[in-house]
Amino acid sequence: MRRIATFIATLLPIISFAQIPDFGGKAQVEKIKALNFLVGRWEGEAWVHAQGRKIPVTGFEDVQLQAGGTCLMINAIWKMKAGEREIPIHEPCAMLYWDASKNEYRMLAQLGNGLRNEFKVEVKPRGFVWYLTMPSVGEVRYTMNLTEDGVWHEIGEHKMADGKWEPTLEMKLKKSGTTTVERKKFDPKADATKDIANGVEKAKAEGKRVLLDVGGEWCGWCHKLDALFASNTEIAEILAKRYVIVKVNFSPENKNEAVLSKYPKINGYPHLFVLDAEGKLLHSQDTGLLETGPNHDPAKVIEFLKKWG
Repeated sequence: MRRIATFIATLLPIISFAQIPDFGGKAQVEKIKALNFLVGRWEGEAWVHAQGRKIPVTGFEDVQLQAGGTCLMINAIWKMKAGEREIPIHEPCAMLYWDASKNEYRMLAQLGNGLRNEFKVEVKPRGFVWYLTMPSVGEVRYTMNLTEDGVWHEIGEHKMADGKWEPTLEMKLKKSGTTTVERKKFDPKADATKDIANGVEKAKAEGKRVLLDVGGEWCGWCHKLDALFASNTEIAEILAKRYVIVKVNFSPENKNEAVLSKYPKINGYPHLFVLDAEGKLLHSQDTGLLETGPNHDPAKVIEFLKKWG
């Protein structure tokens, strides 16, 4: 994947991005933005109705933008106490995406017991609702709302024979950590020289380093790195405390050749440069070295940021 992104980047001077086929990705990115408030790690408590009583459980839901921002990946682990131990009882993994052919949001969910379901999701301004039919259970409904004080509040219900909905689950989660990194787009119209100068000035005043993030809106790996910056609490805190981030655009509209010629050669995107508070280059980072499989490795990114921040 990394080689493909690099190959595309080398062709940018001679081809137009419009020639690169889009199979609905841009529209999917725009649709998923309605759910970007979910990105992050959420932790909290819940109860589930089983054996005629409410059983308390604790857990987390980790939500990340993936595939260039075209979908949300949701991983969760919920545990219940059994004496001195905590036993995992629910370990789902799900992908939430926009299906243009059906003109609706869809979720594909895999459970730890091997059960897999795909279903429609109704997205609302501060939440969503989804329905599905489960074996030996029947029709169930889950309604999630983000409260005014930032709580993920979700109710699970089972449809009874008389048509009434009986609550079977309630969970309340808070986003862990309070530090977030707002994603800024790569802007072809931005004045990179001025932005870097302003970044250096801000870094000097705040005792930080400057992190030049070079890439473009066309770059799927750039979106992946931005998503990691925003969703990983530890990374977000390091960035907020130690760095001033400056986006430098590279695209057919503006390759910023004059600015980038002052720095080492870039072989793939995104690429990161670390500057000190005087604007002096300290390090040039190939982000391909921060990857593991189809994503950037949080541990590698954290190690890099701590070393140079």
